Amino acid sequence: MHILKHTGNAGISDQMTLMKRSMASDLDPLAVLLVTSGTRGNRLLFRYPYSEEPTTKQKTKKIIGKNPYTIKIAENLLDVKKEKPYSIFMKDSVLAGISNQTLANFLIVKSELCGEKFSVQIDDVRFVGFPTSLLHLKRDSSQQNCQNVSSRQHNILTVNVVFVLRAQVVESVVNCYQELAQQLTVAIAQEEKRCQYLTREAKIIMTAFEETSVNSDDDVVAPLRQIILLSNLARELKSAFDSLQSSGQVLFYMNQWVEINFCLPHKIHAMHNPGRTIQLESIYRCLSYVRPYHGILLTKSEKELLNFLPLDSSPSLIRLIRLTTPLKNLKILALETDLSLTQIYQLVCHMIYWGFAMLIYPLCQSNIYVLSPSANTAVDSELSKEFAVCFPGLHLVQEMSRFSFPSHMYDSSLIISYPNTHLLDRHYQAVLWMLQHRLLNQLHTYVNLVPPKKKDLSGYQNQTALSSTHCSNSNSQ
Repeated sequence: MHILKHTGNAGISDQMTLMKRSMASDLDPLAVLLVTSGTRGNRLLFRYPYSEEPTTKQKTKKIIGKNPYTIKIAENLLDVKKEKPYSIFMKDSVLAGISNQTLANFLIVKSELCGEKFSVQIDDVRFVGFPTSLLHLKRDSSQQNCQNVSSRQHNILTVNVVFVLRAQVVESVVNCYQELAQQLTVAIAQEEKRCQYLTREAKIIMTAFEETSVNSDDDVVAPLRQIILLSNLARELKSAFDSLQSSGQVLFYMNQWVEINFCLPHKIHAMHNPGRTIQLESIYRCLSYVRPYHGILLTKSEKELLNFLPLDSSPSLIRLIRLTTPLKNLKILALETDLSLTQIYQLVCHMIYWGFAMLIYPLCQSNIYVLSPSANTAVDSELSKEFAVCFPGLHLVQEMSRFSFPSHMYDSSLIISYPNTHLLDRHYQAVLWMLQHRLLNQLHTYVNLVPPKKKDLSGYQNQTALSSTHCSNSNSQ
């Protein structure tokens, strides 16, 4: 009986984990594309990830393996599982079914539309980007003096970084990806103006295409693999795509010069709230509720956060991270950091938006916590293994069982179990760890004052007057 119960809990936890991943993965991009146009036409320089489609021989083998004269039995038709809706342009969550030249032709816009947000929906996929014109960069006097040399080269006139999304994503997610595409495209244009970065990388990419086309006739994947190894720009776009899928945060320096700073709040907060669709408006509404008596809990260690911050980050933010503890409220942090309360609000909202911190009530003995309904209670879960590494000798399931029912952070049974002060400190750190991983919820007691209406209030006053008169008469008698 115990084994059956444990298997059921593990199955439920696995389903919740899959739900968490599926809700967050719906916000992930399907592909990232780099498209240019110039004197030699439109070109798709890079796309990632690439779909490895089977060759003609593999397709024929697959067809020969099936019997075309097979008849399905009528009784088994009810057992056939429902298949997912067929998608023309998606295969295993990867963009497929569109050639590179077709993508290059309809993702390049006229020069009049450059400098504006770009969005095109085809069936169940959406292409978002920010096309930028490089024509003003080609009118320098240095290039006008060497027309013979420039006429032999391929001059890039327009560049566009495009993200491919699912068509059902909300408009706020589309706007966020357009902002990231704008950052990337403007950074590429800036580096092209400074050191001909795009021209140099385009030559490397086209050389890779030409070399692989000579060796293999129909292989489309081979040049893309070679491009990632040779081109720095391709590796940067691949790194941005991988960061979006893993954490929803992108932070790097393009060509080690221009900073790219972006986060997708829908992705960050959906990873910690399985089964819920996070809207950007709800995040802004929660940030408007920040008060001086609130506190913040860092979701990562101080060292990890400081290493993640860029080199030119705000000194006030660094000072706030170093002085933050779960025992202090925002008013105390404002005094210790020598910042105004308005500045503290701005920094705290920025950290919550990026997923670096979570808003809590400062820890004290009167706080009441209970196990979260979405907590993974499997014994062999990844969180249990991570907890065992952080706290040797303690078991996550045992610590979570203390909060199966609402209980204080320190109660009498806990003091008896941990008579040593050092063990109580370990329990305190374990509670912080569970709060950071959203395994515990804090319970609050709210007192609502409901004043009576004016009519009821007048009746209550008259009744009070009559009772006081009756008391006075009885006393006089």
